[in-house]
Amino acid sequence: MFGQPCAPASSMRRLCLMILATAQCHRVAVLTTSDCRSASPVTHHEFGTQLAASLVVLLRMRELFPGWDAFLATRPSKWNGSPGSNAAKDASCREVWDDLSGLYRERFGAELRLVNYDHRDFAMLDVVVSRIPGKETDHSRGHWPSEAFVHLVIGARMLEEYGYSHTVYVDADAWPLDDALRFEVPRVDGIGCVAALPAQCLEVELPRGVSSAASRAAKERADEYRLVTDPALRAGVAEAAARLGHGYRVVNGTNSGVVVYNNEFLKHARWADWMHALVNVSRRGFYGDQTALTVALGRADVPVRWLHPRFNVMVTLPYSYVLSSCGEDALYAGRAARAAGAAPVSIAHFTWGPKPWMKALDAWRATHRLKTNAVQNDGPLANDYRAWVRETLGARRVARFFSDDAMAPLPNATAPGSARLDPRPFRRCGALTAGGAGPCHGGMSSVR
Repeated sequence: MFGQPCAPASSMRRLCLMILATAQCHRVAVLTTSDCRSASPVTHHEFGTQLAASLVVLLRMRELFPGWDAFLATRPSKWNGSPGSNAAKDASCREVWDDLSGLYRERFGAELRLVNYDHRDFAMLDVVVSRIPGKETDHSRGHWPSEAFVHLVIGARMLEEYGYSHTVYVDADAWPLDDALRFEVPRVDGIGCVAALPAQCLEVELPRGVSSAASRAAKERADEYRLVTDPALRAGVAEAAARLGHGYRVVNGTNSGVVVYNNEFLKHARWADWMHALVNVSRRGFYGDQTALTVALGRADVPVRWLHPRFNVMVTLPYSYVLSSCGEDALYAGRAARAAGAAPVSIAHFTWGPKPWMKALDAWRATHRLKTNAVQNDGPLANDYRAWVRETLGARRVARFFSDDAMAPLPNATAPGSARLDPRPFRRCGALTAGGAGPCHGGMSSVR
């Protein structure tokens, strides 16, 4: 197992080596990323709240994991330079950082640190965001910012410059509810993440002549994961692995909202070079960081630890996602929503809809939204999030960094039955499994 002793003294180092499998002998960095083109909550889709939300999750992680240090990967040189004003909704990026990093210092007696990355540090990132004709990182919604990709390659730097054995990456919309992850981190020799799409879903031939929502989702998935679903591109991926001396196989898809990296593995595996090679297999590049991670995990030497699904539980899922794969993540999300305590949730991930800090979530919980979702478990968990933020940040910071009443309790969200679950797609997945069809094969065109 790769690991960094936690004490410099030789006697402590010997003791640490004797109990290397325990969490105490690993230095862990918690990382999230954010750009800050604006800090105004009234921007389109409330994008201006991204930096504040990223700092909120780092505050939460420190509360639950007091021995883990927090880092924000960003580029302050690209932050919105407006100085802010006395108006409640005109904070600057620098004000948000200074205020909330100061709160972190006050609460925990520790520094929240910036990792000011540069494109020159990460050749892969420079390729992803370069304006090469035909190269894109998203097939339908425009380019993803480079900040979204930093966590894929920064682990070696976290080891070399800061001395951390592991990096735990969390999205700003991944909300930890307990500290169970601390027992998993020491067991990660390479990369740890949850299993989402079964591997065969990235290899199976798509059904023809079917126009169901599940079929459309499968076709979209095939384009998103084109580096492995397209035989020619998959051959290019295998060639890239061979150039680094390794074989290649298609593995489970994952969700990159929570990822544990062993930093020493990333260093010795030439991980940044591997990512750089992959992004050049197709002139269209990657769909996003989640797709990039899924493809990269297939290199034969990568020790993947598939985390229990409790560590990344999606709280909202559309029918099409469930029916297009019957993946472990979707099935577990259904069990978690079925009844309190039916399946433990250590980290809730606010996918497929407005985030818990957004005012838009209040409106999106209207009845029409329920018609397209197999699971809608965001209400109770969003109220947990909002209550914690109100108590931790206080009224002044909430009013300044988020939209008006964005942290108000959602009505009826904690009442029995407020987590909505439609059992039909889950019954269909069960029938396919019982019939031996397996995930991603035919017969997913209807909900029964």
